[in-house]
Amino acid sequence: CSSDLVMLTASVAGSAGTAAVPGGTVTFLDGSTTIGAGALNGSGIATYSTASLSAGQHNITASYGGDASDLASQSAALVQTVAKADTTTSLTKSNATVYAGVGVTFTSVVSRTDGVIPTGIVTFLDGAVAIGTGTLSAAGSATLTTSALAGGVHIISAVYAGDTNDLTSTSPSVNETAQPIATAATIAVSA
Repeated sequence: CSSDLVMLTASVAGSAGTAAVPGGTVTFLDGSTTIGAGALNGSGIATYSTASLSAGQHNITASYGGDASDLASQSAALVQTVAKADTTTSLTKSNATVYAGVGVTFTSVVSRTDGVIPTGIVTFLDGAVAIGTGTLSAAGSATLTTSALAGGVHIISAVYAGDTNDLTSTSPSVNETAQPIATAATIAVSA
């Protein structure tokens, strides 16, 4: 998946009848973009490791620059597919007791097992109805503060929409009962 370490390996051989192992450097490209380089070892092999490939397909080539005895050459393209990463979404609330019409803050945290912080939008739902959205912070959390919960039971969840490198995920539901606010009645008695 994206941000997983990918090791690229290129093997360079000299022309037929040449006993010397080629020397020099191999440049690794993603399409026309250089992603790194590696020096050939005594066996004519160069390696380069990267964790920066985004999710999707990449056309990787190895370009050998040549040396005093060997001409430059380029490999055929290798298609490397990088999958999107799994995510986990959690949901918590700010108040132990929620009252109808009184503000409550819901916080969602989206994470990956490799520690990379996802980006994007979280939608907060009351049942199947969206009640607001939040943008993930640099720490991977999004919040929604609302005072629109009417009295009664609400099933709140958070849905992460995913991004270029990360899959969508949905939090477990939080069952929330918004309590009515008690009011004191005043009775005036006149004689």
